[in-house]
Amino acid sequence: MKHIKLLVVKILLITLSLFLLLIINSSCKKEKRDIVIALSTKAKESPIKITVKPFSFMDSIPLDFKGVTPDSVFIGYIELVNEKLLKKVGGNSGFFNRNYGDFKSTIYCLSGYKNGKQFYVVDANHNKDFSDDKFIEFDKKLAHDKKSMPQFLDRFPDVRIIVDKLAENKIYRDTIIISLYPDANYFTYPDKFTPDNKERLKRDLLLAAAFKDYHHGTFVTSNKEYEVAINKYGFKEPYFIFKKKKDDFPEFNSLEREEYIVFDTIQLENDYFKIDSIQYSPPSLKLKHLNIEKLSTGFRKGDISKNYNLEGIYDNNSTFRNLLYRKKLLLIDFWGTWCIPCRKLTPELVALNKEYGRDLGLVSLAFEQDVEPVREYVSVNKMNWYHGIIRGVPKSAKKPKIISDLRIEAYPTFIILDSDLKIVFRGNGNNFNEMTDFIKEFLTE
Repeated sequence: MKHIKLLVVKILLITLSLFLLLIINSSCKKEKRDIVIALSTKAKESPIKITVKPFSFMDSIPLDFKGVTPDSVFIGYIELVNEKLLKKVGGNSGFFNRNYGDFKSTIYCLSGYKNGKQFYVVDANHNKDFSDDKFIEFDKKLAHDKKSMPQFLDRFPDVRIIVDKLAENKIYRDTIIISLYPDANYFTYPDKFTPDNKERLKRDLLLAAAFKDYHHGTFVTSNKEYEVAINKYGFKEPYFIFKKKKDDFPEFNSLEREEYIVFDTIQLENDYFKIDSIQYSPPSLKLKHLNIEKLSTGFRKGDISKNYNLEGIYDNNSTFRNLLYRKKLLLIDFWGTWCIPCRKLTPELVALNKEYGRDLGLVSLAFEQDVEPVREYVSVNKMNWYHGIIRGVPKSAKKPKIISDLRIEAYPTFIILDSDLKIVFRGNGNNFNEMTDFIKEFLTE
């Protein structure tokens, strides 16, 4: 009997130990799945669109600048931190000087002519002395060259500069990489607006800066190596592009290109992560693991769309599911009468509806304030399918729910749903031929 009791106690102890071990392993495993990615600055072969900003010229040359020749030169500048934003966070020169020493938020360059050639010098070390910086000289004609910017930038060197920036109401120090090039035609205005020689000279000596740097990081999940690229400039908030280490980043307008923002959910292998936050000093990105097996609804290819209520332009309200009745696919066209690329594709949509209308449902949702221009355009162009209106102002910061939910940022945008409301295709006007091929292949299988 005593042996039996000892055996029972041992079994209980082993069971309890295994249970505790399981809890510990489970909690550790969950904690380890969150990923913090260290970020570095890169510029070569950028998968992020390059942002270009022109230099503004000073009306006169301040006395504290050195290395300036008196004839045919101007000092240009680009401010990286807006003065109004600084005031919102309590900023002033004394405050930042105490914390950072010299506050470096402005890029200065010298632009002029010498010996019949144009030149520029960037004050890369922020000492307001151009004599100790690199002198770049080139033919005057380049300022009026019509070549595209990517080819043009190969002629000019990259400049690496340490600057101070503002993000989330905090000042941080960053390394940027820019390339300057001459562009007399950056601003298009008639000669009557440049009546004197000084203004004409400013125009001819105008420089633009291409901000080429972006954040880059590598990480591992489920024993697979990944890379991430993050924009540092532009009108959009920070967006993220992911890829497997062995692959290339998808090109712009590629159907495989997926851009994410903070709080988006991304699937990597069999796991889902929320893009939790980005830190700027030191730069890092945090991905938070989510204990889910699949998303309920979403806006990307492979996600399930919500069954939105639609306002018809003839008071014939409907839903995606209703419009899919007896159809194999539903093509949703986000457009507007104000959108020139949308209008250009009208004949192609009419032809598509005529050829595949039996199995393909088509719905065009116009983002407009007034329904009358939509009714008139639809009638004149014989667009014989369902038309809805999304009431709002396209350029407004506040977007209607369907626009924000489905992340509609370009017009036209095309989304195709199957009979289960699954998004099987997503593209824009640049992918129209690929979309047509997809529809043809899907409906003829």
